[in-house]
Amino acid sequence: MAYRISLKQLNGAIDHLNNIASTPTEPYSKGKDGKYKPNANCYHLSGAYGGWQLAQMSSKDGCTGISNPLNGGYVSKRECFDSIHHFISGMLVAQEKANLEKAYALLQSEQATV
Repeated sequence: MAYRISLKQLNGAIDHLNNIASTPTEPYSKGKDGKYKPNANCYHLSGAYGGWQLAQMSSKDGCTGISNPLNGGYVSKRECFDSIHHFISGMLVAQEKANLEKAYALLQSEQATV
């Protein structure tokens, strides 16, 4: 039997995702002028129709909107939680591949100079 997923757990998964992606954990931050401004590329939770989805602020400064990186609709907390963790796994695999490619290129350049 599966256990229930809470909003706290969903937000924790999104905090973990933002940490891996090196993006802000909050979608908005308070500026020196006291006004809130959107944080570009930040992942956050979006809820509607009794469901939840992963959303991401646009990459432009001042953010022109949000996108749905998982290309799905609003789903149950359980489905959203599982999808976020699959997304995180994919990001980690891509980062590891990039690190291996950098290490291989560095090794090749060192061997070429010897």
